[in-house]
Amino acid sequence: MKHLRIIALIALLPLFTMCMFQGGERKDKEYSVSELLGKWNRDNPKKSPTEENHEIEFIQLVNDSIAELGIKDSTGERVIKGTWNNHFKKEIGSTGMAIESDIHLTYYIDDHHSHMLLLNIHEKNDHLFMSVGDYNFQKE
Repeated sequence: MKHLRIIALIALLPLFTMCMFQGGERKDKEYSVSELLGKWNRDNPKKSPTEENHEIEFIQLVNDSIAELGIKDSTGERVIKGTWNNHFKKEIGSTGMAIESDIHLTYYIDDHHSHMLLLNIHEKNDHLFMSVGDYNFQKE
């Protein structure tokens, strides 16, 4: 059992590293809710969704906890609701490791499957961007 914990920790370490350092080095600058509110449009090329996945076209941070997402999937385009939090940090048991992100976004495509994105914010040429994985959003 002890070896299984070590193997699991080693296997999950790259995932946690990707979540913590996606988009470059983490900056110490913290953004206020008022700076983050508004529409964030997808800034990178879009893929065609398949039956198993969906693509997020935009994220609208409405207030300090509500978000609206424009998604495109096999059923077409629609707007769904979600929730978000600023300055997300979650300790992982007693490992001393933590998952951190600037924005924690949770949404439901249907009644049974929740999705979570841990987005990091960065500035480029006086514009704000949120990114994770294949997604890159620019604030209007």
